[in-house]
Amino acid sequence: MLRSLRIENLAVVEAVAVDLGPGLTTVTGETGTGKSVLIDGLLLALGVAADPGMVRAGTRGAYVEALFELDAERLSALQPLLDEAGVEPGEGALVLSRAVPAAGRSVSRVNGRAVPAGVAARVGALLVDVHAQTEAFSLLRPGEHLEYLDRFAGTLGLREELTALERERRQAARELGQLEQDERERLRTVDRLQYEIEEIERAGLQPDEEEMLRAERAVLVSAAELRDLLAAAHRALVLPRKDGPGAAVDALGAAVDAVQAAAQVDARLVEAATTLSALQEQAFELAAVLRTHAEALEADPARLEEVESRLAACAALRRKYGLTLEDVLRYQEEGRARLERLLRVETEREVLAARVEAIVAGVVSRAMELAGRRAEAAARLATAVQAELEQLGLPGGRFAVRLLRRRAEGDGPILHAEETYGGGADGADSALMAVEVDEAGAERAEFVVALNPGQPPQPLHRVASGGETARLLLALKSVLGAHDRTPTLVFDEIEVGVGGRSGRVIGSKLAALARLHQVIAVTHLPQVAAFGDTQYCVEKRTQGGQTLVTVRPLLDEERVEELALMLGGDFAAAREGARELLAQARSGR
Repeated sequence: MLRSLRIENLAVVEAVAVDLGPGLTTVTGETGTGKSVLIDGLLLALGVAADPGMVRAGTRGAYVEALFELDAERLSALQPLLDEAGVEPGEGALVLSRAVPAAGRSVSRVNGRAVPAGVAARVGALLVDVHAQTEAFSLLRPGEHLEYLDRFAGTLGLREELTALERERRQAARELGQLEQDERERLRTVDRLQYEIEEIERAGLQPDEEEMLRAERAVLVSAAELRDLLAAAHRALVLPRKDGPGAAVDALGAAVDAVQAAAQVDARLVEAATTLSALQEQAFELAAVLRTHAEALEADPARLEEVESRLAACAALRRKYGLTLEDVLRYQEEGRARLERLLRVETEREVLAARVEAIVAGVVSRAMELAGRRAEAAARLATAVQAELEQLGLPGGRFAVRLLRRRAEGDGPILHAEETYGGGADGADSALMAVEVDEAGAERAEFVVALNPGQPPQPLHRVASGGETARLLLALKSVLGAHDRTPTLVFDEIEVGVGGRSGRVIGSKLAALARLHQVIAVTHLPQVAAFGDTQYCVEKRTQGGQTLVTVRPLLDEERVEELALMLGGDFAAAREGARELLAQARSGR
């Protein structure tokens, strides 16, 4: 709720600070004292348009500051807005302020952080509902009416189920549409993937195949040269040379004999003799290997052609599918997986279509239930408001809830219904029509009213402003009070155009509303002011050639004096009347 309001240099106000509490606070004062400047200041803090002409003459600028006390529920509702604006929430408190310079742009702040006025307005809309000559309750905004009706009907839970299902349906419908977006393209892709996968499969590739083929090709191309080299090596190992010492094997044999003989004398040469013997044996074995390998080498043009062809095939696949054969094989596996997904599309489409159909059935079922409960609640709401209007001095007023439905034009769920009014107003019959359902259901709610006999019902926001509208809104607030989440309600001279008897009714309605909300009422009727749990008096005086406005709380006897002044007439009798008003208000509360 609103805990305090501070205003500096606004209109005729130099500086006032008002501390507020729960219940009903009434604000009184003589006509022209500037009672409504308190509301003007609050509206500035709440982000309404600022006019430099509102700044007190001779000052550099005006400043307003509103301190709110927040419970956990209100803080939770505000948190997304505060996060969006980068505002740190206080511990159970929130400060909205506005600086309005005499020249230049005003600055709105939330908890000290500068924010656009629109952000302050969105935050303020969750904290205060103001009805003044320049501002209207949220009840005058058609977009709010369905929320009020659902709260009154107790259908918010059902509506949340519908909203969740409709969002799920839209997501599933988007997925289904994506599957069906281009069936021909899908089939072309299937054909291409099948060809590519088969082409790679026919090749029977191995990851290291190209390296092996290149090595084999090098051998086939140089077979004769390799054979000559191996033959020369073999000869050097085992055949004696015509112009010199014997072959390597014989030379090693001679060395073995000599070292073994020396080892007979010098035992240290035994190991060397053994090593030479092993070398001779290895040379002999190596000569055999070289001879076998040389004999196996021969020119094979047919095999060389096969190897060249295979290498060309590998290169062609690499050009199409990857830099290496490993890339080609990876492309093949990925293609298989993609092909499998594409081949499953038809099955997925059928499953998804069945899912969409089931969700649609759930949406339509809940929308029908919601429509029925809303229609029933609309009639109850109209009856209750009608009774309130009669008590508030508007016996000729008629109120109704119009349920508006859109003819189906999109691809959303459809149900068959008709445009109707809730009870309490005249509405023409309409034929059954196909209605599109969205996240809020099959209808929108609009409050309509006819304040005078013979007038057709008009949307609430089109009704002329003034005392009648204010009383109508009070009637609505009285009925919907338990379902309204806004903690603070502000009324500016709601009793315009009514007498003392109706004033007492208005005061009792405000007091009843104050059991559920913090209510602040600027009033000129003592019958209304007497119902306040707290009463403030706005006074204007001239000092040093300047007009000053003060706002002060009234204590017991001061309150009697103020109410007596408001009643007028013989002051002694007025004082007794004031005491009687206070006593009646206390018993009425």
